[in-house]
Amino acid sequence: MKTTKRLLAVVLAMVLLCVGVPFAFAEDATIVDSGTCGDNLTWAFDSEGMLTISGMGKMNDYSNSDGRTSAPWGEYCDILRTAMLQPGVTCIGDSAFFGCCLLTSVTIPDSVTSIGEQVFEYCSALKSVIIPNRVASIGYKGFAYCVSLGSVMLSESMNSIAIGLFESCTSLKNVTIPKRVKIINECAFANCISLTNISIPVNATSIGGNAFNDCRELKDIYYCGTPEDWAAVSIGENNESIQAASLHYHDPQIGAVVAPTCMEPGYTPFICTRCGETISKTDPTDALGHDMQPTYVWAKDDTTVTATMVCTRCDKTGMTETAKVTTEVTVKPTCSSEGELTMIAAFNNKSFYAQVKTKVLPPDPDAHVLKVTVTPPTCLDDGYTTHACTLCRYGYSDEIVAALGHDLQHHDAKAPTCMEPGWEAYDACSRCDYATYRELATVDHADADNDGKCDFCEKQMQGGSHCKFCGKVHDGNFFDKLTGFFHKIFAVFKR
Repeated sequence: MKTTKRLLAVVLAMVLLCVGVPFAFAEDATIVDSGTCGDNLTWAFDSEGMLTISGMGKMNDYSNSDGRTSAPWGEYCDILRTAMLQPGVTCIGDSAFFGCCLLTSVTIPDSVTSIGEQVFEYCSALKSVIIPNRVASIGYKGFAYCVSLGSVMLSESMNSIAIGLFESCTSLKNVTIPKRVKIINECAFANCISLTNISIPVNATSIGGNAFNDCRELKDIYYCGTPEDWAAVSIGENNESIQAASLHYHDPQIGAVVAPTCMEPGYTPFICTRCGETISKTDPTDALGHDMQPTYVWAKDDTTVTATMVCTRCDKTGMTETAKVTTEVTVKPTCSSEGELTMIAAFNNKSFYAQVKTKVLPPDPDAHVLKVTVTPPTCLDDGYTTHACTLCRYGYSDEIVAALGHDLQHHDAKAPTCMEPGWEAYDACSRCDYATYRELATVDHADADNDGKCDFCEKQMQGGSHCKFCGKVHDGNFFDKLTGFFHKIFAVFKR
């Protein structure tokens, strides 16, 4: 089996390395070989020269011999072009890609926190690499002899540069060492003959022997500290390149004014254009202090209100109190209109203000506004009390009182005169206009005593004597006189 794999690797290498012979796979890449490389990691190598490592956790450590890694994909070291580490891988084991001379690109996920020793040593085709910021350490000679490596971005979590980390990376031109790095170990950049400038952080305290040995093109060192800080850095032997290079300290420029906050004073900064560090602060202004103002949150069921002092400028919170809500119906609902419920939350702490909230109450179909009208009984009609809503048509009557009947008063008869009518004896109701009254018409003047005057009005009578029967004077035409004659006869018989 092992012989077969080696034979297949040789064949693939010959095909991929053929000069001037275009080559393309007719179909998508196929898996050539696969296996495990950790307790929970697997690897797969395909026909296009890509190695994919998947899973969770740490990769096994490997050794190297005969110029290649002892990793299970080591048999394909001469044709491995791309390495893809999937998210979940946390550690790249020692010598994992040692001697993979055609490896041009490697993808390291953010999940990786450490890279072992000699991992990419002699990866002579690797041109650039980005180390994620969670990587805290890279082991001995991690990228040594990567002669094509021209660009590298290091993790900001690193606190040291390992021995020989970039030794003989002859294409590397510039490097920015992370701010947390304190120690640059021996031979870290030895024989980096194309290195022209390097930035060293102010935290650096030690540069090991031969760290920059034979960096013959090193012209500029950017050190974000003061001359006094640089003088305190321990520099080992065989680092003449450092001493020959021009040393540049901070390049301060005035920056944007930093406004004061609740806790921090404001200032005008001077910022290094090379490292971004704030070198000094001028024009200080006092911190503002917290501006604590109350905020109020009503419970969803409106039964409580929680008051909290909160700074208007930051997220600081202070004292808090929860108050119960009392309610009062301030506008009663009626049968045709809405009402209003007023809810009040009062706090014990004088820093908090009472909170008031209103709520609409729906109309109450039974809440009529009734007007009471009492109708008293009459002689003929019952009495009753009417309850009528002034807002709608609702109403009813109650408290029925029976009709009173007539209260009759007796009145004696009165004879008519020439001046006014008379009446017969009658009864009349004292409460209403009912009566048995019958009027008698007025009569003519009468002079029964023949004194020439009306017996009723004493008006002087004119003409002959008055008729003893009717009281008139019959001195007119023939018929009137004839009537008088008969009246005399009637008067005689009347006696």
